[in-house]
Amino acid sequence: MKSQTHVWFSLGTSFYPLAHLVGLTPALILAAALSAVVNFLIDALGHERRGGVPRRTPATHDPVNAAALGAATGGLVGWALGYWFGPHIAVHGVWAGAYVALGHLLLDLFTGHGIYIRRGGRYRRVAKGRLRYDDKLANTLASLLGVVLFLYALVKSF
Repeated sequence: MKSQTHVWFSLGTSFYPLAHLVGLTPALILAAALSAVVNFLIDALGHERRGGVPRRTPATHDPVNAAALGAATGGLVGWALGYWFGPHIAVHGVWAGAYVALGHLLLDLFTGHGIYIRRGGRYRRVAKGRLRYDDKLANTLASLLGVVLFLYALVKSF
């Protein structure tokens, strides 16, 4: 999926639980920061070029590696936001970062390149769909789902 699709999807799916746990303003800031940073890091650190063609690597497109990267990033972002919202935000940042990273992999699972799963000491690529990363309908639907969840959490909070 495209980067902006990952960000919109992650924003909506992470904002919904965060809004109920930490309040509206901290949830919005934490969800927006994690959606931008974690999704960027997963793609920046997990793609390599071979023969001019970008390919995913297990470095960040494996659920365990992605969750660890997301949790570490979420902890750092939460720690930085702790100055304004209290130290408890760092704990929520850890699980929310892992959640955002796994959401990224969920979307990538439906593309033709899929994600990696480690079995028996070796990585195996798994793809549940054959969508192109730039499929307009799939990107629109995933982005819309994120926006709808975001608006639902916003309305439900009042």
